[in-house]
Amino acid sequence: DVGPADYTQGIVAGYDDSNFGVAVDFRSANAAQYTNDYALAAEATLKDSNEFLSGLEVKGGYSYEFADKPLMGYSGSVAYKATISGDYYVKPAFGYTGTSKDGKTTNMIAGALMFGWGDTADANAGVYFLDDDAAKKVTPGVSVSYVKDLEVESDLGAMEIAFFSGSIVENLKAAALAEMKLVKDVDTVYTIKAGAKYDIKADKVTITPQAGFAMTPKKVVEEATLKVKVGVDVAGLINNTVFSCVWESGNLKADPAGKGKVNLTAKISL
Repeated sequence: DVGPADYTQGIVAGYDDSNFGVAVDFRSANAAQYTNDYALAAEATLKDSNEFLSGLEVKGGYSYEFADKPLMGYSGSVAYKATISGDYYVKPAFGYTGTSKDGKTTNMIAGALMFGWGDTADANAGVYFLDDDAAKKVTPGVSVSYVKDLEVESDLGAMEIAFFSGSIVENLKAAALAEMKLVKDVDTVYTIKAGAKYDIKADKVTITPQAGFAMTPKKVVEEATLKVKVGVDVAGLINNTVFSCVWESGNLKADPAGKGKVNLTAKISL
């Protein structure tokens, strides 16, 4: 068990400017009585806004839990954002993380390449099937990423291909995510999710048709799945109120197919 403890009592110190950031965090476990359960964490960052090589970001982290069986963690990453023209850029990145506890270690690597055209948003993609925390902090662009557990020989890695339109087309928001898990001598498991919506503005009324789907063409144990969601939002007919009509299917690949349900809602903001 290497789960995080409740280290909420402690001291944080650091330094920060446009080039560097350093943070040191020393904490003790939150307990009613005295405990010698402590943890230390530190992170150093060369920011991409640095004046030495703008666009280059380097991070290094270290943590240590002073428990009966001490837990040590370490990580590092490097990324470079190369501007092409205007808001368009290419950004390769590579990262590593590991832990060590009671003679057992974990080691993972990750790599990614992104062609982007905007800043990261502190929100999800906002389209059907990609409107939860699984798609949080999206960045406009197209990206490919890969993660590999170095300690598991049968784990050939996991790959993601993602797309988010951002504001490249006025009033249109679209996103897609394909995930593949590769395991030695086992069928590949992959899922695809995609959605889009478009704002149609007419005087004070905004009509937003939207649609999305999620599918798993092939699984090891479960049957293939296909779910579809189609709807429309109407805002502006009544102040602070959005009317919605949404059809969400069940599994259309099932036998018999899941026909789903239709929901009519009115959302009132006070």
